[in-house]
Amino acid sequence: MKTALPWIPSAALRHQRAAGPFAAAVGSWAETWFATAGWTAADAFDSSVSPDWSVLRDEGAFQLLGKPKALLELAFAVLGEKPRQGLTDTDLRFLRRLGSRVIDDLRAGVEAILPSGAVGMGAPGQPMWRLTVGRGQQTWLAIALNQATLAMVTRAGFSRARDKTRLSSIRDALDEVPVPLSARIGSAKLAVEQIGALEVGDLLLLDEAADAPLRLTVAGQPSDLYFAIDDSGDRLTLTMQE
Repeated sequence: MKTALPWIPSAALRHQRAAGPFAAAVGSWAETWFATAGWTAADAFDSSVSPDWSVLRDEGAFQLLGKPKALLELAFAVLGEKPRQGLTDTDLRFLRRLGSRVIDDLRAGVEAILPSGAVGMGAPGQPMWRLTVGRGQQTWLAIALNQATLAMVTRAGFSRARDKTRLSSIRDALDEVPVPLSARIGSAKLAVEQIGALEVGDLLLLDEAADAPLRLTVAGQPSDLYFAIDDSGDRLTLTMQE
């Protein structure tokens, strides 16, 4: 039975929220590896095709693409300098191996973003979406995802954002709801006969010490807030205690 591929409008795939998790992964990757700052991902994915890219890693659900000499450029960024001449074949092999190791780490970072079931998802001929990575105005790499994989990641991102917005709206609404408060002085038990015999001036012994703070009750439920009783003119007031 053929599994239906996830769908989302193309405009959402071009939204910054779709690129956000990958841009964050690129930022963490660049901070780990490079001696020079400025390596970042683009703001959004693009579905245009460029002949300049070659496939550096192919993981099914996504690819890492590179322009010519991208591995050397990564190695120079790790070392913090770029020799202009005098590189031997041994030097070049070392630099390419170093650049390849950097690419492997970026591959692991991208894999960690993908939701369960995304790896291997896609269909022959399905559009690929690319998020370019580079330094300054020069792009050297691209993260390419098939449309089904990017749709899964993007839908998950929009769902999380919607949930946060919904919770925030609920909290804002609850902030305006009035809640009854009361302060408990203490309690006592008397027989019905004793209550009927009470006269002006009689004293009742409560179950709280005279210097005990008053416990605040919120909407009928005891809280962990305690107050001292005071007065302000013709009204009783409560002063919060530690």
